[in-house]
Amino acid sequence: MLGEKELDVAGLFYDLMTGLLATDALDLADACLDEMLADARARASIPAQAFVTCYRGRCAMWRGAVAQAEIDAHTTLELLTSHDIRLGARIARDGPRPGSHKEKQQ
Repeated sequence: MLGEKELDVAGLFYDLMTGLLATDALDLADACLDEMLADARARASIPAQAFVTCYRGRCAMWRGAVAQAEIDAHTTLELLTSHDIRLGARIARDGPRPGSHKEKQQ
């Protein structure tokens, strides 16, 4: 379904990732993120690369992979700031805390 979209950063992607992360479907989220990141790189879309990398970091954080989440956050910030894209920088900078999604469910 994602491959059928020709939008740069589709709202559908945001909804999909939100749902996958909220239900702890992290393996499926990783597969979607890998596919979307490859597509964003092939299209040389900096906004899409930043958006997908940010979500990959969120997924890593939810797994407890803090080092990978930090790398993705730094990469996202670098993509955004080096291309003067302000939208999303706060999310990349502040991101979710480890386990924050589970605390909200309890």
